[in-house]
Amino acid sequence: MKKILTLITMIVLIASCKKDANQRSTSKDPVTHYPAETAYPNVHGDVTSFRYGNDTIYVEKKGDKYVWMGDIVWDQATYDSMRSAGAVLNKKRTINNTTARTFTNDPVHIWPNAAVFYTIAAGFTATELADINAALNHWRANTVLTFTERTTQANYIRIAPGGTNTGLYSNYIGMKGGQQLINLESGGFGPGQVIHEIGHAVGLIHEQCRLDRGNTINVFYDNVSPHTSNNIYQFETYAQQGQSGTQIGTLDINSIMMYGSFDFSDNVHPTMTLLDGTTFFAQRWALSPGDLETIRYIYQPIFARETWVTTESDGDNYYNHREGYVTVDFYQDAANTIPATLQYPVTLNYASFSTQDCSGSTVINPNSITIPAGTPSQLLLGYFSYTNSYNAAEDPVSCSSSDIGLNSGLGYRVQ
Repeated sequence: MKKILTLITMIVLIASCKKDANQRSTSKDPVTHYPAETAYPNVHGDVTSFRYGNDTIYVEKKGDKYVWMGDIVWDQATYDSMRSAGAVLNKKRTINNTTARTFTNDPVHIWPNAAVFYTIAAGFTATELADINAALNHWRANTVLTFTERTTQANYIRIAPGGTNTGLYSNYIGMKGGQQLINLESGGFGPGQVIHEIGHAVGLIHEQCRLDRGNTINVFYDNVSPHTSNNIYQFETYAQQGQSGTQIGTLDINSIMMYGSFDFSDNVHPTMTLLDGTTFFAQRWALSPGDLETIRYIYQPIFARETWVTTESDGDNYYNHREGYVTVDFYQDAANTIPATLQYPVTLNYASFSTQDCSGSTVINPNSITIPAGTPSQLLLGYFSYTNSYNAAEDPVSCSSSDIGLNSGLGYRVQ
């Protein structure tokens, strides 16, 4: 059964747009104010779009690059891959959103074992190197993520100096696979901007994309400048964008992934304010408590241990039958010694499987269940049954089976 589950496990879409705390950032904060991280800020290209599941993705073509969400840059191969994936999804509009957004080319992936590998290219000044290392050390000191200089690892981040007007950007949200780039234009960044771009590379979306942002901020699409579909797109929620995001807590004004009131504006009319009309700066000096909470949720998950319990078993040379139920227990540690306690609810992805003939064809039905915050008790996930009959030559005559099991998901690991 474990082998079957491994073969059909759904890819987890974890771009996490998050959190907690609503204190506003002020001009008294000890940091140089930089505008929002932007790729090729002084280059204007044609906006192109394509259908992706339930929505339309907008990107701006700047030279041979495609800019998505302001500071995520795709090369032609990635763009083509996303368009192809979108075309496949469009043919599956009748299935649920979780399945409709499951595909191997999705730009959102978790770094295995919370281990991130990187290289720093030549060409940075001593001050810029100090800022980059300060950002890496900040992530090391405050999260479970490890950042290790690459030797031969296949998946890694290349932090490289960008030429004039290349701006600040990442290649991917989460682990891309292979080499992925963080581009830093000289003179346009401090440690905070590097922390922000690393945030994208480990799976974080811009904070203003949250579904519940209307409880904290107003967004003024008419004030977005330049007023292009690509720029407006950055201020839509991740559901409006058609992304598979996940959020916990409430919107965090102090998130290092949050834009400021005048980002992508004419610097007179704000793109965002608090509900009372107050404007705010983007915080770019440290991961906020909400950011740290989200990283813990993604990279320090609980462990879900499945157990198949047989309640009936019967058989001989011509007949075999087994049935029972599947339970799930939750632990804080991989050794399964400390019961888990959830600060936030966790949504478990699972699927049921059934076969009705001996050819091995399988019907898969994905589903999910949300475990509330607190100390979860043992979960009865469902039931399994296998019935097979054979002729005198021990060839299968009739076969039927049904089973159920967990798939990977955000906030937990399957054991």
